[in-house]
Amino acid sequence: MTNQTFEQLKKTYESGRTRPLAWRRAQLNALRRLVTENRDAFVSSAMADLGKPAAETVLMELNLVAGEAQFVRNRLSLWTARHPKAMHWMLQPAAGWTIAEPKGVVLIISPWNYPVLLALEPMADALAAGNAVCLKPSELSPNTSKLLAELVPQYLDSEAVRVVEGGPKKTGELLKCPFNHIFYTGGGHVGKIVMRAAAEHLTPVTLELGGKSPCIVDKTANLRLAAKRIVFGKFLNCGQTCVAPDYIYCDPEIKEALVAELRRQITRQYGKEPLKNRNYGKIINEKHFDRIN
Repeated sequence: MTNQTFEQLKKTYESGRTRPLAWRRAQLNALRRLVTENRDAFVSSAMADLGKPAAETVLMELNLVAGEAQFVRNRLSLWTARHPKAMHWMLQPAAGWTIAEPKGVVLIISPWNYPVLLALEPMADALAAGNAVCLKPSELSPNTSKLLAELVPQYLDSEAVRVVEGGPKKTGELLKCPFNHIFYTGGGHVGKIVMRAAAEHLTPVTLELGGKSPCIVDKTANLRLAAKRIVFGKFLNCGQTCVAPDYIYCDPEIKEALVAELRRQITRQYGKEPLKNRNYGKIINEKHFDRIN
């Protein structure tokens, strides 16, 4: 099944179907419609998978996908144009230029923490570049995965864009195919597996594995404003954002005052019992809850 999907996408790409700018713009327009016309369905799926409030889904996922599709669409002519480059005098009268070329068939493996954003935003970039795309949504967010599998063929070119659902076994099968690029967002453990599999075919990879993001507060800062912003950034999406603040460096003189402000802001933004706050999401499952703990 996965090999057939890859071969179909490869055949479509090699036919030249995905190269014209008109096709790319049409796909990007369709991607924007996909997220705007199905907003309520995505909100419901994110609520079912993550307990994610509607405002978070719209602000941090759907709007960002629509914005990315519009951003790259508006720049296609510039990015795909030939850009002249000066040639060494020994090569005169030669002329030189650079031109951006699509890579081929791209695999996108998305995670559970932003199940819409990190599936469709990389897709916007891959389509803009003129590639065929295979999307593997996270099996840990099954409602969103199912919704993507239903909607993508309705809006996008089904011969150039495919969604493959399934767990680790299905991902392993996909990684055996000689994709031309792989985009993976998630943890380092799976990142190593992806990179190891990609190396078998010399496939270039983009790994977004998160990291540690310090936040620096000096003694001249407005502590109330700093605490407000830090708490928002940290607890958004239950802290499951790649660039969420992980720890704080601060001047020792303001430490206690900053901690007090942070406590006040947590209560102000999420109430005295955050777990009962309907506007505070949930971790996807018990395994990841324990891991984060």
